[in-house]
Amino acid sequence: MEPYGFGSLDSSGAVYTVVNPAQAVRDLELRSLSDAQNPLGTSRIIFRDAGFTPVLNGQRITLGPGLMAAVGFGRYTNPAFDFGVQEDVVIPGAIESVEAKFQNRGKNVIQARSSLRLEPTCGSSFSNGTRTET
Repeated sequence: MEPYGFGSLDSSGAVYTVVNPAQAVRDLELRSLSDAQNPLGTSRIIFRDAGFTPVLNGQRITLGPGLMAAVGFGRYTNPAFDFGVQEDVVIPGAIESVEAKFQNRGKNVIQARSSLRLEPTCGSSFSNGTRTET
């Protein structure tokens, strides 16, 4: 899967919202949206998910696995347009495959068994290395 996004522009700047659906770090070039668009110029991240910090270098952005970010150009680099960090969505720096066995345990209940020790999160229960999503 490749990063994707959408953008909006006016005569004084543009905002691009981009997503990396891949399970690895990816780069994306932010290209002009229209032939009538002014050159992009200075850029600034105006929103991002927590965790992995995206790297912005001109018109190229590096996104962590599953990360969403918004980039402002022109007048949208002004801090007044800063939407901050989505603190309840934490993006890891890397993702690795984990071997697990899944079993259906009833209506809306799936049990996964793995040798990893997991910590509880919202909507999950744990015992002896077993995590049950409800």
